[in-house]
Amino acid sequence: MRIHDMRLWIVGLTLILLFPLTARSEEDEKSSKKSQDIALIFRIKGSVEIKRDGSEKWEKQVKRGVRLNSGDKLQTKKDGFVVIMFTDDKSQIKMKPDSELHIQGDREKSTIIKRIGVEIGEMLISVDKPKGSLTVETPSAVAAIKGTRFETAVSQDGQTDFIVTEGEIEIDSDNENKTASQNHRAHIDSEGHITLTAISDGQAQQLENSYSTIENGDSKTIRMTFRGPNGELKIVVIEAYQE
Repeated sequence: MRIHDMRLWIVGLTLILLFPLTARSEEDEKSSKKSQDIALIFRIKGSVEIKRDGSEKWEKQVKRGVRLNSGDKLQTKKDGFVVIMFTDDKSQIKMKPDSELHIQGDREKSTIIKRIGVEIGEMLISVDKPKGSLTVETPSAVAAIKGTRFETAVSQDGQTDFIVTEGEIEIDSDNENKTASQNHRAHIDSEGHITLTAISDGQAQQLENSYSTIENGDSKTIRMTFRGPNGELKIVVIEAYQE
């Protein structure tokens, strides 16, 4: 074999050996990126189940601190309530009883590209200081989130209600694109028609309180009156919760 031919043969063999390693390295990187946890169970009450990505089995032993990976599903039973927190920006999802979601996300350095699929039920989503995008998908619409607080409610027939208590969200359906701002409800029917209606501050607060009541128990307002060092009358109001 001539030296020139031998060199070509060595180069070809090297490429053959390196290509599978490069492909494997890229595969492993993608797999590792996808398998990293993106959120955790911050608080839990009652019966909550988890279905891991790729599994067909719902696990009942869900505890506070459990890490969630992209592709995992969570469902709350009739007495269940859970608070999920994303690990990049501390965004939270509070799930009411009889609700189900599919959580997905890809890590991009210190941020997570988040996608939440709401199958059914009600959940309050809070995004105070977003680090990456967050979208919420339901059977009838997709909402793009910035810094905001809003409830997502999905009925059994797939109709969706977004109720925004802070900030705003961009909503896309098969038929329309609209923005729902603070103190507005967006109803999306099964055909993708979006209807916006205003809600009062009282209705927005009532919505927030409905989650606090489940999370912390019924509240009781305690008023304490006392006099300050200069004889002035002071009133302290304490909101107490009982499990």
